[in-house]
Amino acid sequence: MDDIGHGTHTASTAGGNKVGGASFGDVLAKGTARGGLPSSRIAAYKVCRMGTCVGADMLAGFDDAIADGVDVITISLSGLRHVELAQDAIAIGSFHAMQHGIPTINSAGNYGPEAATINEIAPWLISVGASTIDRYFADTLVLGDGKTLTGRSSINVHPLVREPKYPLVYANKLNASNCSEALIRDCHIHCIDKDFIKDKIVICTSIGAAAYLRRMGAAGLILKGGNSIPTIYYLPAISLPSQDFVQVEAYANITGSRATILMSEDVKDSLAPVVASFSSRGPNYRFPDIMKPDVVSPGVGILAAYVPNLVPFIEMTETNESMAFNIMSGTSMSCPHAAGAIAYVKSLHPDWSPSALKSALMTTDYINILCGTYDAETCRKISGEKCQCPKDKIAPKDLNYPSMTIKLNATEPINASFTRVATNVGHPNSTYKADIVAAPKLTITVAPDTLSFAELNERKSFEVHVTGEIPRGEQMLSSSLVWSHGESEQRGERGQGEAEHRSCERPGDPGLIYDISEQDYINILCGTYDAETCRKIPGEKCQCPKDKIAPKDLNYPSMTIKLNATEPINVSFTRVATNVGHPNSTYKADIVAAPKLTITVAPDTLSFAELNERKSFEVHVTGEFPRGEHMLSSSLVWSHGTHNVRSPIIVYTD
Repeated sequence: MDDIGHGTHTASTAGGNKVGGASFGDVLAKGTARGGLPSSRIAAYKVCRMGTCVGADMLAGFDDAIADGVDVITISLSGLRHVELAQDAIAIGSFHAMQHGIPTINSAGNYGPEAATINEIAPWLISVGASTIDRYFADTLVLGDGKTLTGRSSINVHPLVREPKYPLVYANKLNASNCSEALIRDCHIHCIDKDFIKDKIVICTSIGAAAYLRRMGAAGLILKGGNSIPTIYYLPAISLPSQDFVQVEAYANITGSRATILMSEDVKDSLAPVVASFSSRGPNYRFPDIMKPDVVSPGVGILAAYVPNLVPFIEMTETNESMAFNIMSGTSMSCPHAAGAIAYVKSLHPDWSPSALKSALMTTDYINILCGTYDAETCRKISGEKCQCPKDKIAPKDLNYPSMTIKLNATEPINASFTRVATNVGHPNSTYKADIVAAPKLTITVAPDTLSFAELNERKSFEVHVTGEIPRGEQMLSSSLVWSHGESEQRGERGQGEAEHRSCERPGDPGLIYDISEQDYINILCGTYDAETCRKIPGEKCQCPKDKIAPKDLNYPSMTIKLNATEPINVSFTRVATNVGHPNSTYKADIVAAPKLTITVAPDTLSFAELNERKSFEVHVTGEFPRGEHMLSSSLVWSHGTHNVRSPIIVYTD
């Protein structure tokens, strides 16, 4: 049984079925919910009880999953702070999974925003941080003097009446003899006067007594703290940033002060995605020259399935209310998003190694689209480093997305084109024909209207041209394109589509990958630990080479080095790229270097005659740290037509 709903929520995020009419409390996050790969089958292994996780249980879970022949392991857990790999059950279990060709995706941890807070740092793991999505929940406090204040940390589906009629009070009279003013303002459980707070909105600087306040009959709760992580309470509540909280405190001192708290609302977040404040950060405490986390995925305010007989409220176990869906936040929620993407890529490439799958996820991105929408500074907030922007900006409509959507001026004629590239993953020697269903007043053509593929993984481009007008009174026209071939249908709809933070399409066709063998990982362990400690992780197969190998030389998709800030920068990275795109293809290196750095690549062109051919190259970085800087972030992109294989280059110091 899932004791706390955590496993149900994460499992449905990774591979849950498509469910219409999903919502939280029939109020928030309404729409269709589905997992990352709905066609997958889920095998769940219980390794924790009521939040307590024992290493032996986790290892047993790995053993069972490996024996059952699973394709992907997602584990929304993070180990103890800075534990050594030989004592880390997740690191050991995931190594054995890797030996069997099974990738393991795990949570980076919720200990941010401080540096070096990531706990799971094994290079064979795919460590996932959390980012925001394009939706947040806004709460509204209406004061009796007409002032309205907004928060975004609490989730209210049990609003008070709209009229501000509820008295504002602290948890006890401020002249109470048995409690200090600080304890009263903190709503300390022993300082709450049950009769005094009944049917009133209580002001608190801490959330510790939220459950007790509801049981004691409080009408609502006003908290100090303006973070952006949505929290669910059973009673109406709102969290306010400090400057607004001060205004409420001042108003509460006026005789007869009253207020009300309204129901939360969905609001579009135009700044998303950004890394969540709680998401654990690098650098990697054991291997400082290997970047961690590896990727970020949606992890804030995530709606997913929940155990129906559990109550999704803080400490509200005495209520009978339950829900089929719950909203949760954390890297536990971001981990299964990445796992779904990895599962999708593995379904296309079942023979790829775990490191190849990781490489595909890490080196494919949306940087070109970001460049067409934001300036470089804003782009850096999303990508974490300087944007590798093309000379010509790319419009979002030209992203090779399965759907085609465009917003136009209703008073002007419609004249729009979409270019897409389809990859054949069905059968060789196959032909697909276009079938269009156009909305009224629209004419839609496809050129060419037939796509013929001789081989698997062959790519063909086509253009969809839409002309016409928007009928009077209409605001959205929805049409469809279906590519038909026997039993196969590929549908692309125009209309109100769903935006996803991480697309599975690009990782499914990365062009180049950086593969890492089991022995490569063992070599890194040998360079860090003695032979006895090393054997505790892979077992007796730990055969160490005579010459130690530095972590920076692991064939990782990113390139990271920790240096002394007072010395000149002079470092090289060697990597081997494997061609998984097309035979007879050539990739050219494009570098964006941080200030004060010079970065060269030799050779700067990689030519591949065959699939799975391997080519080595060296990246040489020289320069110095600018005064006051501790981290320099650059990037290398290997470009070939529609393939852009991007690797961050990080040089940092304490």
